[in-house]
Amino acid sequence: MEQIVSKEEINELMKIKGEISGRIIKAAREYLVKEKGEEGMKKVRDAMTKLGYPINYRKIKSTDYYPLHLTTLTLLISKRLFNFDDKKFQEMGEFESKSSIIIRIFLKYFVSLEKLLKEAPKMWRKYFSIGDLKIVERNQEKNL
Repeated sequence: MEQIVSKEEINELMKIKGEISGRIIKAAREYLVKEKGEEGMKKVRDAMTKLGYPINYRKIKSTDYYPLHLTTLTLLISKRLFNFDDKKFQEMGEFESKSSIIIRIFLKYFVSLEKLLKEAPKMWRKYFSIGDLKIVERNQEKNL
């Protein structure tokens, strides 16, 4: 397999600080298996190993946190291996939100969009150790 990520790109990715919840990584794995099968997931694992960052995605624990730069590398490899575009990554995010028990419970109790918009930034820390979620636009006509 040709190297699909350059050393320079890896060096830049390794500068990314912070951690991500294992539940996000597990959902990404589930999505990749759904879209590309176990063989596709094997290609991602093989590429990660070849680059020097082996990950056993099956041993990821939902309640643990993992380096954000390794998750980013996984997504970059997936993008290049399978020609994923922005729409595919949006689908991946939607898939995760549908499979997340926390999000489903949250939506059950906070059914109005206004409450969701208010509470969503607070939930950010359950998934990421850095950054913030900011709502930049609210379109009441389209209920978005």
